[in-house]
Amino acid sequence: MTSHFLGSLEDMHRIAGAIARFAQSDVLYAGTETRKQLAFLGESNLKNLSAVKNLMAMGKNGEAHYVNAGMKLNSLLPGVAITVLGPPTLKQTESIRTMRAKDPNEFWQFRSFWASQSLAAHAMVAQRGLSLKTTSTGQRKKTPAPNMRWFIGQSRQIHADQTLELVRDLDNVMNNTSVILLFEIGNRKLLFPGDAQIENWSYALQQKKWQDLLKDVNLYKVGHHGSLNATPKSLWRLFRHKGDDSTRNRLETLCSTKAGKHGSTRSGTEVPRKLLVEELEKDSDFHSTERYKTPNKLSNSITIEIS
Repeated sequence: MTSHFLGSLEDMHRIAGAIARFAQSDVLYAGTETRKQLAFLGESNLKNLSAVKNLMAMGKNGEAHYVNAGMKLNSLLPGVAITVLGPPTLKQTESIRTMRAKDPNEFWQFRSFWASQSLAAHAMVAQRGLSLKTTSTGQRKKTPAPNMRWFIGQSRQIHADQTLELVRDLDNVMNNTSVILLFEIGNRKLLFPGDAQIENWSYALQQKKWQDLLKDVNLYKVGHHGSLNATPKSLWRLFRHKGDDSTRNRLETLCSTKAGKHGSTRSGTEVPRKLLVEELEKDSDFHSTERYKTPNKLSNSITIEIS
């Protein structure tokens, strides 16, 4: 099973590597932002393969745990109860086989119907800035006939968009294997969901016993750097400790992120997602790596009382 998983992972990362190289070549006609996203996602997935191999090697030298939703790891740390909330297995749910592009009930997508219409209209009229240069060397540049320019531009844009969609799908598949861990220490609960997205979360959020566990979370490590579909709205609604500045034992939220690396504001997929950040700022003590110039300031600014 492990060798099959690693083989599949290597196949995925070969594609990611090819796309990362593709983004740096003259073959792809795309704007600067599209190229940056292709390179970032391709290179990120290549690093994931190396990390998985390192973890497997460490497991052989020590004790490895291949976990799924429902498992307990209470013996690992004295005095700490650890519940694995994800990922589910295919026997538990088929939802991890597919990925939702939109879900207004769970994703941090649009403020309203009119806001979404405005965003869509803007995307339709936005300038693509496509290049019409040839890739041939040593030849005289040829300008396409006027009746062919539109067709060439549209074909190149479709090519770039489909390539970006492919590497995003690879990234999403990897994220749906993320481990979701709930730590219980004394009277405090700490939730770490990694990069888990909605398909990974959906099984846990349907379990009444886990809904009750999640209500009293004191610290939430924001999933997937604050993307639109990694903090389901149904999860956010469960948190009882969220509220304004006067809330007793107010929820702490942590986000490791960097704007401009993934998604776009034009399509409402930017990371971190603005709508989510606004909600985190309003109803929790929100801490983001983007706000701190030195590493020590983040760790020194957060206190979780445990009794």
